[in-house]
Amino acid sequence: MRSFDYCINNDFSCLYSRKLYQAHHLKPSVLVRFLFPHSLASFLTIATRSNYLIALSNIISNVPKEILLPELPTLLPLLLQSLNLPSPVLRADALNTLYVMVIESPEIISPHLETMIPILTSQITISPSNPPKVRIAALRCLAILPSHLNFTAVDPFQKMVIRAIGGVLDDPKRVVRKEAVDCRHAWYTSGGKLA
Repeated sequence: MRSFDYCINNDFSCLYSRKLYQAHHLKPSVLVRFLFPHSLASFLTIATRSNYLIALSNIISNVPKEILLPELPTLLPLLLQSLNLPSPVLRADALNTLYVMVIESPEIISPHLETMIPILTSQITISPSNPPKVRIAALRCLAILPSHLNFTAVDPFQKMVIRAIGGVLDDPKRVVRKEAVDCRHAWYTSGGKLA
């Protein structure tokens, strides 16, 4: 799956050393227009969906957000499923993409809150499968939800999120504790009656 990185990024040093290849970058928009419909159709029909989720996570993390915005309604369910992948690097990339999606188009995120918030709260728990980078990215996503989404959409999840963040306030990493405090503050000040 690293081949997507080689196609999109500027790192072709592995090919330059032998002087046998001419490296040409694919335009990200062409890559997205070609791969997304094919990947989505294959995703729906094949039982090995994790391979397609890994491929889509790599594509999404390397493509500029201007190209992704028109594809967001079809990508969001797949992006949420990619948060269950075992690779913490891919999950952190998916969380960072989700962060941008919340900022850029909150109207697409609102209908998926019932699925998204439990997944995000599971990503902030202290476990070997959730390294600090994943916990920080999940806390940042949770922290911007109250300020970018409508209060009526976020209010039913307020108690659950504050309760989940309470377990992260004693994280061994200081930077995770700081993000947890900021996130908890964002949810406490979002308005409404608290527990």
